[in-house]
Amino acid sequence: MRVGVLGGMALVLVGAAAAEATPGPFFAPGRTIITGNGNLFYNGEESGQLAQTVGTIILAVFAAAVAGEEEEEWDCCDEDSWWDDEDFGLRVAKTQVDLGVGVALAPGLVVGGRSLVKTDTNGNAIQALWGAGPEITYFGNNGHSVQPFVGAGYFFSQGRANRPGDNALRQGRAWQVRSGVHMGGEKTGFLLQLSFQSDRLQSVGGDPFASRTVGLGMGFSVALY
Repeated sequence: MRVGVLGGMALVLVGAAAAEATPGPFFAPGRTIITGNGNLFYNGEESGQLAQTVGTIILAVFAAAVAGEEEEEWDCCDEDSWWDDEDFGLRVAKTQVDLGVGVALAPGLVVGGRSLVKTDTNGNAIQALWGAGPEITYFGNNGHSVQPFVGAGYFFSQGRANRPGDNALRQGRAWQVRSGVHMGGEKTGFLLQLSFQSDRLQSVGGDPFASRTVGLGMGFSVALY
């Protein structure tokens, strides 16, 4: 269940390790932008798990900051840690990884496409979904190291419903809106984002299989000339 979490953290570490400290026009016109994200998604019935995850992240950041000020080593994941406590810990309901490629048509305006793979671990209507489609994103504060952004995408998808004995491959559609902050230098960086995604898969003789979820994500970015 932690594969998606660890994958997302790995993406951030890769981006952060390569990030340059000098601010620059990351999203200058004509640049090709590559981004990759790892996300945790939750539906309305999983709001408690979302709250636990957010609380854990906030507490982890706070504890790490305190340990840093006191110059102490801190292991968030030792055997006796609150990381796996009943009231804390990363609660994984759905995981999604995605990779996007776009071109900056104007300062901060990136148009391109994104592919994604989403899986469910809580027995909801859609067991797995994958797809690709167009996407547009606007990054503000262009030329600075910290840049807020908003974006939206529409994806043509396929997937499987969570129904015993039903392995049919179903066609579907998905759309997503997201916002967050991008941090980096002239060529590489990383990002944190909050997103809302609606997924639908076709059903024969019945209502479509549907899912609406809120996601927390982090990832990396690369700008190419």
